[in-house]
Amino acid sequence: MYIEKRGKSYRVSKQVNGVRYVLSFDHSPSKKEVKKLLEEEVNKVRGISSIKRGFIFADALEEYINLKELLSPSTIAGYRKIQRNLPEWFLNTKLKDIDNTDLQRLINELNPGRSPKTVSNYFGLVGAVVRYYNPVLNIRVTLPAKTKVEKYIPTDYEVKLLFQEAINTRYYVPLLLAAYGLRRSEILALELEDIKDDHIHVHSALVYDENSNLVRKDTNKTYESSRKIYIPEEVAQEIRKRGLYKGDPSGINDFISSRCDKLGFQHFTLHSLRHFFATKMSMILPEADVLALGGWSNPHVMKNIYRHAQVDRSLEMQSKIREAYKDIIG
Repeated sequence: MYIEKRGKSYRVSKQVNGVRYVLSFDHSPSKKEVKKLLEEEVNKVRGISSIKRGFIFADALEEYINLKELLSPSTIAGYRKIQRNLPEWFLNTKLKDIDNTDLQRLINELNPGRSPKTVSNYFGLVGAVVRYYNPVLNIRVTLPAKTKVEKYIPTDYEVKLLFQEAINTRYYVPLLLAAYGLRRSEILALELEDIKDDHIHVHSALVYDENSNLVRKDTNKTYESSRKIYIPEEVAQEIRKRGLYKGDPSGINDFISSRCDKLGFQHFTLHSLRHFFATKMSMILPEADVLALGGWSNPHVMKNIYRHAQVDRSLEMQSKIREAYKDIIG
C-alpha cells in the first residue's frame, strides 16, 4: 500500500473490480483505516447500505438470487438447490465476519460425496455473493482438483441400432433432433412451424424452474444458440408427419437406457447424441461451421468435450501414412 502525502493531507489510491477509489485522510492512515474507508466507498457505489453489513449469509444469498431474476429459470433453480444444501453454520454467519478460513472450511465440508465440479459450482455462487457484498475481501481458497471425465460417445453402429429400436415409438423424433445437434431443452420447445423444408429454426428452450415446473424461455442458452440447422427435406417431412415430442423429458433417457440394456451397449444419454453430432460434423466441416450448427459460444468447450473426432482423424491419418509407406519400408 502506498500513501501519498499532499500538503497536510494523505491520499491512498486503490482499484477494486476495475473501479479506482481515491481516499483522503488528514493523518497517515493505518491499513485497517484504509480498508474500512475503502469498504464504505465501495458500498456507496454499489448502493449497499451500512445496515446490510449486519446481514447473515442466508439474507445476502436470498437477496442476491432475487437480484438475478433475469437469469434463466434453470440457473435460478440451480442456485436454489445450492441454497438448500449449504450448512446452517455458514448460512447463519454474518457477512462482515466471513473470512478465508470460513470459506475454506465450507469447501472442506462440501467436498465429501460431491465431484470437484459440483464443489466448484457451489463455491462459484458463494464466492459471487461474498464478493458482491464485501468486495475488499481477497478470497484465497483451495478447491478440490478437477478430474478429467471421458464422455462416452456412441458409435455409428450403436446409434443405428438405437434408431431401429425407436422407429415405431414416440421417441424417434427427439432422438433424431438430438442427432442433428439440438439440446433437450431445445427439442422440448420446438413447434411444428419451426420445422421448415430445409432447416430447423432453434430459438427457444423449455427448462425447469425452481419449483420443478417446465417453463418456456424465449431466448436460448446463449446468443449463438439461436440458430438454423439445415436438414434434408425428407427428414423435415418425417418430423412433421410424426409430430414433436411433448411427453415427460426424463422419458427419453429412460427409453435410451432400456435399449442400451437390451442391446448390451454402454449406457449413454440423449445429450450423447449431441456429442455424436459434433464428432461427425468435425470430420467434414470447418470448426466455425460446427460451432454455428451446434450453437456453441466457446470453441474451447466444444474441443474439450467433443475431442474424439480429432482422435479419430489422427488414427485415420496414421492409417493412410502406413498405407502409403507399406511398399517402401514394410
